[in-house]
Amino acid sequence: MGKIAILHTNDIHSHFEQWNRIKQWMIERKKQLIEEGYDVLCVDVGDFSDRIHPLTEATHAQFNINKMNGLYDFVTFGNNEGIGNSHEHLKALYEAFEGTCVMSHCIDLETGESPHFVKEIAFYTTKNGQKIAFLGGTALYPKSYEPLGWHLEEPIAKLQLLYEQYRDEVDGFVLLSHFGRYLDHQIATECPWLQIIVGGHTHHLYAEGKWDHGVLLASCQKHGHYCGEIHWDMETGHRTAITYAVDDWEMTEDILEETILEVKEGEELLSQVKYGVLDQSLSPQALLHGTTRALAETYHYEVVFLHDGLFVEAMHPGEITAKTWHHILPHPLHLMDVWLQGNELKRLLFEMDRNHHFLRRFHLVGMGFRGKKFGCIQYYGLSNHNGEWQWQGHPIEDTKDYHFLTLDHYEFVPFFPTIAYAGKTNYWMDCFLRGKVAPLTEKIIQYGKEWQNGEREERDC
Repeated sequence: MGKIAILHTNDIHSHFEQWNRIKQWMIERKKQLIEEGYDVLCVDVGDFSDRIHPLTEATHAQFNINKMNGLYDFVTFGNNEGIGNSHEHLKALYEAFEGTCVMSHCIDLETGESPHFVKEIAFYTTKNGQKIAFLGGTALYPKSYEPLGWHLEEPIAKLQLLYEQYRDEVDGFVLLSHFGRYLDHQIATECPWLQIIVGGHTHHLYAEGKWDHGVLLASCQKHGHYCGEIHWDMETGHRTAITYAVDDWEMTEDILEETILEVKEGEELLSQVKYGVLDQSLSPQALLHGTTRALAETYHYEVVFLHDGLFVEAMHPGEITAKTWHHILPHPLHLMDVWLQGNELKRLLFEMDRNHHFLRRFHLVGMGFRGKKFGCIQYYGLSNHNGEWQWQGHPIEDTKDYHFLTLDHYEFVPFFPTIAYAGKTNYWMDCFLRGKVAPLTEKIIQYGKEWQNGEREERDC
């Protein structure tokens, strides 16, 4: 009789407030299930790391891999790992992982082959001789992956290809999916030969699993609020899924203390990288004005625009370090070049202006944003005179091409469809926004102070 148990997590996002409790549960539950005759595997399906945690930021997520080692048997990586790290850092992470990283549809553009640190398909043989194939996949952000040296193949076709290649060699297939719930259900429809999909990315909770075309789907929401357990009787095909609410478990003081110490350790490391000194507080609006001007001058752009909700707190007097910028700009967002024809640029500015009063207080969740509200957009190099937008003091010409710098975020959010519909875009994937902004600290302070000290009344955008 072949009984399999899969203990699973997803989308931890470096929220380790209860990590030791989760880890202890997985160790104890695995031991108990083994005593009951199960083969037990522990898996994670991506976004285990998130550089919002200072120690993840300071170690390029090696901190997270250290937590995974010795616990997880099979993992796949999510977008936070895949596009939150450079090509070399991603390789280094999973070279250091002691389990198996499964990624079925990623090609290294340097070699034209699957990366050496992952398996397109991985196998596990039970103590009774049954062979299980594990497949893996990550969220489809090709425009973000390509500049980093990775190509994502169309996943369903690749999964079908691997199935045809190995169907006669194995007794069942499990997909570790960071595709999100909607693609997971499409995959279940088109790949009913799968037995189980362990899912994530869209932070959905299937408390007792979900069935689709004979495939059992399981997922555990986000941030370690839940852990999942799947049982699979390989003789009968019977499968069940259940989740446990970690938030209901007792929180011990030693767990809290370790979590606090890890944050402090990361902040101490980030504090060693120094950028300048500030002698007065700068508001988020002052930082926005200083940053757009500094970016324009440094990278030779006539027009730059960002929104003040990016700056989640003011900058206070004292030494400005990598810790400062990590607190102020915690988002995994990147700068982006945009090319638009004049008539399309006018439409984009109309969209931004029309949404202005809604967005200034809109509480935005997801899409890489780690702040509270979207806020107000600041346009450096653009002005509006009596309802007519001007580029560097000149009317925008309908047939002229315009090139400006902004955020990749604006292509993801649904408020400005012109960028995705008509714009030619290029993402600056070499580092996050704060990685570009921090070296400009002295300019940002200078220009921010000039703007802030030049205004006598409280501004309302």
